Amino acid sequence: SFPTRRSSDLIVAAMTVHVDGKPLKRDYRKFRIRDLEIRDDYASMYQAVYRRFKHYVDGDEKFTPLPDLEPSDGRPYVREDGLPLVVNQDNPLPDGYQPLQLIDMNSYCDADVVAIKYEGTQAEREAVDALMEMLRAARAEGIGSWQISAAYRSEAYQQQLLDNKIAELRRSRNLSYANARSSALQTVAEPGSSEHHLGTCFDITVPGVSFAGTRQHQWLVEHCWEYGFILRYPEGKKSITGITPEAWHYRWVGQPHATIMREENLCLEEYVERYGASGS
Repeated sequence: SFPTRRSSDLIVAAMTVHVDGKPLKRDYRKFRIRDLEIRDDYASMYQAVYRRFKHYVDGDEKFTPLPDLEPSDGRPYVREDGLPLVVNQDNPLPDGYQPLQLIDMNSYCDADVVAIKYEGTQAEREAVDALMEMLRAARAEGIGSWQISAAYRSEAYQQQLLDNKIAELRRSRNLSYANARSSALQTVAEPGSSEHHLGTCFDITVPGVSFAGTRQHQWLVEHCWEYGFILRYPEGKKSITGITPEAWHYRWVGQPHATIMREENLCLEEYVERYGASGS
């Protein structure tokens, strides 16, 4: 199917492959159609098929679809150009940032699907809905024992975590405050520069077990993108993200964005730099 609509000044065509009447998320693509001035489903379909066929004929091993650049629609965790908001040491939380719709995960989430480790854990509803869809799919495949160890964090709570880490390093390694703080920032973000302030990130774990290498970890690496999630701090990207790889930290960005990042092996910083509109 090729539904067509207008996004900003461009016609956008979406292509979905269906098998037995069900769409395959892994074959979902969107195309910006630059030479159509009005909606035309047939012409959009023609261009989409032609472009993919041309890549095949030309022998391109990887096809790079354009991301779905939709307006943020008031969602604070989405940039004005439609790309996910980057929050890190170089891009702190915007002044006056306010979450959109935080919900209490303990009361909202099905306890048969996922355990919420701490009372009072909150996250953005849109991200939690995607999380539950993903974990239900995993459970249907026999992968359970999920736990959420962290989600939304206030800046005050993030400061507490950083202070605790600095104190721990000074005590255990006999470091000066400056050295302990520098070391702590490798694993604990500065208040105002943590993605957890957005409410769209989750530390996904298994109770009582180191998460890396578990069946749950392997399932997420293979499937999380299908539900719009990315492994936010992957191996080999520390020089870009500034954060030591974390097997448990997943961020919801939406399926079109997650698909491209997976196909092109991009972390979020690389993705936004490649596809973002300047000044957003």
